Amino acid sequence: MTTSNFELNFVHICDTAFLSQSNNLNIIGIFENITATKLPAIHPRLTVVMNIGGSAGFHEFEIRIVNNRDKSIVSPFKGSFDLPSRKSKFGFIWTVGRIRFEEKGIYKVKIFGDGEKIGETKFVVEKIDQIPIP
Repeated sequence: MTTSNFELNFVHICDTAFLSQSNNLNIIGIFENITATKLPAIHPRLTVVMNIGGSAGFHEFEIRIVNNRDKSIVSPFKGSFDLPSRKSKFGFIWTVGRIRFEEKGIYKVKIFGDGEKIGETKFVVEKIDQIPIP
């Protein structure tokens, strides 16, 4: 999804992500579903990884995790970055621990740049009777 100032190159939800010593992005455990045997449920760790491009200059960004009523379930992350040129990209890793999910349904991670929504991805929280043993 693009706006006049930004291009969302990607956004992933995963177990963890980090930069290697050679500055390569490592994303581990990308997922789209969280299962729980009871609700409310506490998910131990969720990581959002994003990469955006935009016009040169100073920009502000925000990441929100919202439920199906568009209500934030954790405090949004707010930050800023400076792009030296239009060809530059900005990547960010945000890890949130112990997220409480009150109900099953579709949740979204929304990305904003300079106050404009530039993209989103979704994941589903499902309630199951028991977790299957592999």
